[in-house]
Amino acid sequence: MFTSLISFLVLTGFYVGFGTGQPLVPALIIMGDSVVDAGNNNLRLTLVKANFPPYGRDFLAHTATGRFSNGKLAIDFTAENLGFTSYPVAYLSQDAANETNLLTGANFASGASGYHDGTSLLYNAISLTQQVENYKEYQSKVTSMVGRDKANEIFKGAIHLLSTGSSDFLQSYYINPILNAIVTPDRFSDRLMRFYSTFIQNMYDLGARRIGVTSLPPLGCLPAAITMFGGIGSNTCVERLNRDAVSFNTKLNNTSVNLANKLPGLKLVVFDIYNPLLNMVMKPEENGLVVEPEQWKHRFYAMHYRWVHVQMLPVTCFGTVFIHQKQPIVFFESRRACCGTGTTETLFLCIALSVGTCLNASSYVFWDGFHLSEAANRVLADNLLVQLISFLVLTGFYAGFGIGQPLVPALIIMGDSVVDAGNNNLRLTLVKANFPPYGRDFLAHTATGRLSNGKLAIDFTAENLGFTSYPVAYLSQDAANETNLLTGANFASGASGYHDGTSLLYNAISLTQQVENYKEYQSKVTSMVGRDKANEIFKGAIHLLSTGSSDFLQSYYINPILNAIVTPDRFSDRLMRFYSTFIQNMYDLGARRIGVTSLPPLGCLPAAITMFGGIGSNTCVERLNRDAVSFNTKLNNTSVNLANKLPGLKLVVFDIYNPLLNMVMKPEENGFFESRRACCGTGTVETSFLCNALSVGTCSNATSYVFWDGFHPSEAANRCRIMSAYSSAKLFLFMVPLVLVSGFVFVNIGPKCPTSFLTSLSTTHISPPLLLSSPSLPPAPAPAPSLQAAKEVSLPTSALSTKVESVQGDKNRTIQLNPINITLVSNNVTSTASSELMKKRVTKKIDKIEFELQKARVAIKAASMDDPVDDPDYVPIGPMYWNAKVFHRSYLEMEKQFKIFVYKEGDPPLFHDGPCKSIYSMEGNFIYEMERDTHFRTNNPDKAHAFYLPLSVVKMVRYVYQRDSHDFGPIRRTVRDYIDLVSDRYPYWNRSIGADHFILSCHDWGPEASFSHPHLGQNSIRALCNANTSERFKPRKDVSIPEINLRTGSLKGLVGGPSPSIRPILAFFAGGVHGPVRPVLLQHWENKDNDIRVHKYLPKGTSYPDMMRSSKFCLCPSGYEVASPRIVEALYSGCVPVLINSGYVPPFSDVLNWRSFSVIVSVEDIPKLKTILTSISPRQYLKMYRRVLKVRRHFEVNSPAKRFDVFHMILHSIWVRRLNVRIREV
Repeated sequence: MFTSLISFLVLTGFYVGFGTGQPLVPALIIMGDSVVDAGNNNLRLTLVKANFPPYGRDFLAHTATGRFSNGKLAIDFTAENLGFTSYPVAYLSQDAANETNLLTGANFASGASGYHDGTSLLYNAISLTQQVENYKEYQSKVTSMVGRDKANEIFKGAIHLLSTGSSDFLQSYYINPILNAIVTPDRFSDRLMRFYSTFIQNMYDLGARRIGVTSLPPLGCLPAAITMFGGIGSNTCVERLNRDAVSFNTKLNNTSVNLANKLPGLKLVVFDIYNPLLNMVMKPEENGLVVEPEQWKHRFYAMHYRWVHVQMLPVTCFGTVFIHQKQPIVFFESRRACCGTGTTETLFLCIALSVGTCLNASSYVFWDGFHLSEAANRVLADNLLVQLISFLVLTGFYAGFGIGQPLVPALIIMGDSVVDAGNNNLRLTLVKANFPPYGRDFLAHTATGRLSNGKLAIDFTAENLGFTSYPVAYLSQDAANETNLLTGANFASGASGYHDGTSLLYNAISLTQQVENYKEYQSKVTSMVGRDKANEIFKGAIHLLSTGSSDFLQSYYINPILNAIVTPDRFSDRLMRFYSTFIQNMYDLGARRIGVTSLPPLGCLPAAITMFGGIGSNTCVERLNRDAVSFNTKLNNTSVNLANKLPGLKLVVFDIYNPLLNMVMKPEENGFFESRRACCGTGTVETSFLCNALSVGTCSNATSYVFWDGFHPSEAANRCRIMSAYSSAKLFLFMVPLVLVSGFVFVNIGPKCPTSFLTSLSTTHISPPLLLSSPSLPPAPAPAPSLQAAKEVSLPTSALSTKVESVQGDKNRTIQLNPINITLVSNNVTSTASSELMKKRVTKKIDKIEFELQKARVAIKAASMDDPVDDPDYVPIGPMYWNAKVFHRSYLEMEKQFKIFVYKEGDPPLFHDGPCKSIYSMEGNFIYEMERDTHFRTNNPDKAHAFYLPLSVVKMVRYVYQRDSHDFGPIRRTVRDYIDLVSDRYPYWNRSIGADHFILSCHDWGPEASFSHPHLGQNSIRALCNANTSERFKPRKDVSIPEINLRTGSLKGLVGGPSPSIRPILAFFAGGVHGPVRPVLLQHWENKDNDIRVHKYLPKGTSYPDMMRSSKFCLCPSGYEVASPRIVEALYSGCVPVLINSGYVPPFSDVLNWRSFSVIVSVEDIPKLKTILTSISPRQYLKMYRRVLKVRRHFEVNSPAKRFDVFHMILHSIWVRRLNVRIREV
């Protein structure tokens, strides 16, 4: 929705200084290779040219201009979209002879040029160095025409775009066997980076300050690349080439960051073409066109921003006004090109006589073996436009647009409860929300009347448009201060609808009355600023209407008489008449920019499922959804007619149907875990007065829920709706911006909404701050920090203001790098270390720290496609790992980067001390290893990625707790005081609310101790032996560590055992009877079977270690707590562990696939134990035994620690969770 809104503003000339025929920038300068060459090679003696048919057959006048496509290039569409009435002329063409054509820019690109001048030399193309020389000559010409001062303004304000690099790889490196043999792709990329740096420096010296460079495309997906490098008959992308492109793009981003930091005033943007093109190739049917050939002249107004896209409905856009009502064209071929056979033809091989050339290139992604069709160029240009407009906004390109200045003069809101900000509060109506738990996550936890736990979608829209406050509810006390009305007002009322009869049923404010209130509002504004200024505000304001759901759900569907005599279709027609009247009335009042939202998927609202879905139903009610789709179609058509009828009206229909349906149908992909039930109460019907502080079952963390109550989205979903489409997310991330390092703007190609990084080591988005994304890897347990508690505090304006992004994953077993934005604004955290000097020092370092982690995420993400990495010590491989390559890469990145600061505060024995001989030995071993470590530990907290709180719960139980007192208070106070101490002395805890801090405890009371401080338990990483999900252990945030009983303090005599052939016992257990599981085990198996040896006490003279070494399987039932040292003892002995427990998360589950080397048995299946174990074939058992031997290295305690041992595995699990959190300055 936000992208649509920004696009709406651009198209309708909202930005001050942007008028009809005036481009957004003074000039457009193009450099690069054949992707952007507009004809500079035409007169050169080179094979790389395209000034002959069938090239250009769909271009203006069907002319082959030298463009490597059937029609326009992406850069041509970009020029149109930026408001230019002509394309930048090819500098070496006849058009450039008329020097006035150069005032708005020029194109210097040359097919077969590259970063490396040697590439262009191979094909007699114009090298990048020569292109810069030509640009110098161009500058002289412009200066002679307009004078030095004006010329400098043009050069400084111009957008300079560079698109090259593909030729360096495809037409030079890959086809040169000698170069291939002596230079790796990685080193070749490094070499190209040096040339790129030189280019940027040269352009900077010539006065260029706004430079954009495109990433490499997915090289392995170009048809010619598939033919040349994919093997005979291959029809799939060459992954090796794509990996090289991803690696290059990573370096391109990193190099750009350094250049932006180095060169003052430089705005350098890396534009992503990798992901949009990969998306077209992999999902061609989802990436078609929405305009037909006879309408292409209107493309400027028909950009791909999908104002309305309901299921298969066509797009409706309003530009001058341009209206499209035909079925969209989709791509049907993405692996073969249109020209010739579609496999290799390009340049002189793609000619008028080429056999097999397609008739309609608009269905093809590629025109020839290397180059895109006009249709694909257009889709690509639309993606670039989103990024480019964001670049312009960020760099202050729009005249009159400054920091703190909203993009529009006012925001007017009308509609129903989805946008009501409190107008119903003082009315005698049941539809209100000015009581808890509504507003519990809003500013100051206030129930303002918004029907959500926090902000509404319209609040995020206001923020994103640059408003510093939300439009006030017109009937609230805030509106009494009339100056608040100058930037807009909210007239919406819960239970209002298009039909005034709907609001009458609930004593809401009808849409007709809202218009009357708007008239009154206009009078007040006019009296304050005068008629002329007021008219400017009304005309320039965005007027948003969101209503219609109440008409159906709270009126039509529950009225059996109305249902009987009026069909849904006829009812929609009736509503369209009211809608038309509303638009006419607003038009008569001076509104010229109006946006209206579509209906949501009505049948997917929890209350609708309960009321209309049948008893026990948990699926969307399709009948209601069909009615919504039909209504949206009519809304589209009616809007078209109104836009045609009312001169100057800019009317946009915003799609909320598809984004919300996507959240409901694919909650995990959007960062949610519950989409059919609401958070409030039972989640089935509660809304308004039924959702109250006494509602039983209300969730504690609404960020995991799509719906807050039976009808209304949660704040998290409202945020998601603003980033509704793929491009919407990009623009939102880019405009805010999320990642902006010294003027370098990263393009985040990320998930649509909050989605996750962690799921176990087999996946990957951190959408890098760059433009890369890789195929996802399998899923696993390891989600993100719960920031619910953190959201309950907020930083004062005087304190360091930061944002924490956490990455949440699905419930499987994979690491997924998919960052999302969870904003923590904290007001109640105080710190004596909050001086301005301290704040500046800290915030300066945050970006660097987070950028390091971002690079690591990118490397991990690419690992799934890489070959295994050589490692002198150990190369993880086999089914014991969810994804061995990703784990190995993550481990290596940890070794390369991870730095931990250990707080020095606190004295032994409670701090910096711990037991090394007992079942709690991991506490002491980890503390001592961490204290003496020189590789991961840093003494400079500004360089730390994570912070260790070196407390020992075991020691607290021994020295602080009074035995048999049952008073846990002293331990709680000790933990709380320690955190208060470090948060008072340092700024690091406060900046993240503890999300980058961790503790480690093996005592049974460790989990309880962690909740001594709310943010420690809720936000921090907790490494616990007692990893019990029923006791608030969160595998997405916390780390399960093994419980290891080191009786002597070392492994001497513990590791090793005989081969399977001399293990006569099937299964063994001996141990005390405590907890809920062991009594059941002993009841069924104690002394009852010679194969299943179960003992409360071992017979005299029997050795416990010998029994384990004589057994094939070792039973590991939980005791008082879920963890058991028997698991590691079994691994040490070469005995396959049998885990019998409930709610236990085994150690390192984000990496290890426990089912491959252990047996997991539920408590209910204890009676079937022998059947389960004997059903495992000898062959399968042998595999499990061998895997146990391989995997036990990860559980061995070494002093000093060795790579891949238990100390490093714990660190790795913490590292992964730290990757799941991103901290940055707001």
